Amino acid sequence: MGRVDFYLAVFLLTCGCCFAQDLPDAPSHKFSDKQNVVLLAATSAAIGLDGWSTQRVNPNWERNPLARPLVTRGPGGQAAASAIGLSAAVLTAYTFHRMRHHRLERASLWLATAMETSVAINNFKQ
Repeated sequence: MGRVDFYLAVFLLTCGCCFAQDLPDAPSHKFSDKQNVVLLAATSAAIGLDGWSTQRVNPNWERNPLARPLVTRGPGGQAAASAIGLSAAVLTAYTFHRMRHHRLERASLWLATAMETSVAINNFKQ
């Protein structure tokens, strides 16, 4: 099983477990509260670390087929790919927030941070 398949399986199992239980509603909050700001900063730092480590090692080793055309163009392309990744993470969290799934909102940011950090660590091992 590949790394992407593993992360997808973990994400789907986590979502399935969240929907399988009758949990009390999480208290409503603003999207830009303190915890989300910290999580967004951590996600941004992890995406930045991943981008820097990808350019440091070898941009031709990029495994993501969607990001590869951007990453191989140098730091400008890497910045564009990182911006797209961060936008996807924020949009996912905001969508969960608007649907009042506040636990999934936070879990999606934690998951994005963990995945980007693990990719950056893997880049340093190469």
